[in-house]
Amino acid sequence: MRYDAVIIGSGVSGMTVAIILAKEGRRVLVLEQHSQPGGLMQHFRRQALVFPTGVHRLGSLDDGQILSRYFQYLEVRDKLSLKRMSADGFEEYSFPGLRFRVPIGQDAFRERLHQYFPREKVAIDQFFTDMNRLVSQFPLYNLLNESERSGPILESISLASYLDHLNCSRELKGILSASNPLYGIPPSECPLHTHFLVMDSFLNSSWRVDECATPLAEAFVKSLLAHGGEVRCNALVTNISASGGRVEGVVLANAEYIPTDLVIFTGHPRQILTLCPPGSFRPAFRHRLEDTQDTFGAFALALSWGHPDCTLVQCDTFIYNSWDTEAQYHQKLVSLSQRPSMIYCCAMPQEANREYAVTALVGIAPGEMTPFELTRRGERSEAYQAAKRSLARRILDTLQEHWPEQAPSLKMVDACTPLTFRDYTLTPWGTAYGIIKSASNFRHAQLSTETKVKNLFLAGQSIVQPGVMGALISGVYTGTAILGRNYLINKIKEETS
Repeated sequence: MRYDAVIIGSGVSGMTVAIILAKEGRRVLVLEQHSQPGGLMQHFRRQALVFPTGVHRLGSLDDGQILSRYFQYLEVRDKLSLKRMSADGFEEYSFPGLRFRVPIGQDAFRERLHQYFPREKVAIDQFFTDMNRLVSQFPLYNLLNESERSGPILESISLASYLDHLNCSRELKGILSASNPLYGIPPSECPLHTHFLVMDSFLNSSWRVDECATPLAEAFVKSLLAHGGEVRCNALVTNISASGGRVEGVVLANAEYIPTDLVIFTGHPRQILTLCPPGSFRPAFRHRLEDTQDTFGAFALALSWGHPDCTLVQCDTFIYNSWDTEAQYHQKLVSLSQRPSMIYCCAMPQEANREYAVTALVGIAPGEMTPFELTRRGERSEAYQAAKRSLARRILDTLQEHWPEQAPSLKMVDACTPLTFRDYTLTPWGTAYGIIKSASNFRHAQLSTETKVKNLFLAGQSIVQPGVMGALISGVYTGTAILGRNYLINKIKEETS
């Protein structure tokens, strides 16, 4: 059967562009190499507890806010059971000698910062002024069509340089940069607008998806199927067929050929270099992709929390062992067995509240997993298992020290490394957020959704911005390239006004 469009990958970006095209009457097929659709939207069960794979929290889901409008257009908003996080503190930053809770809303956050840092009100106010100015310049974050947008000013200043420019104290710098693990770029490299966009999204409103009741991946699949789209799992694409510089189809691992007029690839962009025929791309583009660097991978520890008081359900916690929020990007957790510089913790709502499913994440640099890179699931060496147990133990020790009253109720359920993520998602090294777009090389690492192969498009968090919001907006971005910006944006605005 011939399809109007084939989307490779069923994560947020792939399902977004698939639904957009299906709503336009296109015959759409989504191909997923894993046995279940959803990519990092999936969840997994251990000991009757439900843990998220990659989507731990969503922002801007109140009525009229940007993610809510996109979800409404994609017809997934009403398919989800959502749990609002604490208005008084949806994030807690734990530093030596200080625990700071971030409330919902810019005004509330600003006022709390004034209370903690009364001598730095000018710098704090300037921070929010600049955030609003930069955030307003991103068209797809604000649903602006061609006539409404002025074009973003992609300032090359890094977050760390900006905070230095404001002359912030060490403590204020720590708090204003503490959420950087949510996009995986060190403050010294992070473009200022990236930090502002992520922060603004969660300050607007923060939510959890009740995965027990309404899995996020299932909501996307249901919406696609309702519009006539199809999803096939265990369908690994090994080749993208093209002739005369134009896409013709895709070839699966079982040698099945699927003809199509349009291919959207949502995996790591470097993978298209081996999927497409030789000579499809200019040498300069190949070298550019080959030279890109990736964000860190994640080591995830799944725990059960048996105590009835689990504040993590409504408030994520970032546990830092120093005021240096960049130290985590230089730590050696595997090779030197260091204690983690930062641990990000969250908990998901469960069917029964007798215990909670807690996820603790730490960043792992790509080179740390080099000794084990040639192994696959089910074939890991004892050295790998020992390194995994050792790091899991260090994380648990830190959590039990942080919550001594709950220490007896915290128990390890499972753990996974960046190589686990790599095996399930095929991302190089198990990178958590794709290609790094640093302040110094932002334009070099910036990729267009359109490629030199006609009707081959890219989507995913490496294309626009990292995280769920960035991946979804990249799917919309691809949709505008195919259907026309004004047409799609105006349609979204009309259907969600």
